[in-house]
Amino acid sequence: MGLDSFLVWAGTTHLAMRLDSFFQMASDGHILGRLWPTVGAALWGFSQAIVIAGAIIFLSSLAAGFLRRHWLVVLIPSVLVAVILPGPVLNMGAVQPYHWKLVLLFPECLVLTLCYARFDALTVFWAVFTFIFCLENYRLLVIFEPAGNAEQWFGFTVFALVVVAAAAVAFRSSVRSAYRRAAAAFE
Repeated sequence: MGLDSFLVWAGTTHLAMRLDSFFQMASDGHILGRLWPTVGAALWGFSQAIVIAGAIIFLSSLAAGFLRRHWLVVLIPSVLVAVILPGPVLNMGAVQPYHWKLVLLFPECLVLTLCYARFDALTVFWAVFTFIFCLENYRLLVIFEPAGNAEQWFGFTVFALVVVAAAAVAFRSSVRSAYRRAAAAFE
């Protein structure tokens, strides 16, 4: 999210990019028209994560079958994903004109492709979901601030609890040993 914010800021400030307001209106229409906008933001993030992570995983796996150099297996899918995906479907790269979308998306796709090469598909999926959900829910938080934005805070809280639960599961043995040490210290 920091990389995306920096690239959008640098592009709109120094490279004559402009924000793509059509995309923002279209995505807000899908989310604001729901009874529970935060659920809409989560569903939107989930669908986008499937599309973006799926494209990265598919192209990286395809490139790994044909290319022998690791840096090409990362670089070529990043370029292809940046070229294929920058449309009104994406939160990432929501700038105009079209060639600037490619410049903005390439570093983000490169980071995600490196994430897939280093870790796994689930990590890429959750990275994309986190980016899109937090971006959309934060915009809803700002939009609904005058009328009350408890639902958006609840959405962030649930997301944070899911992250803590996932970390607890991932580091289960460390948590158990720390609990045993703490119990022994307080006996």
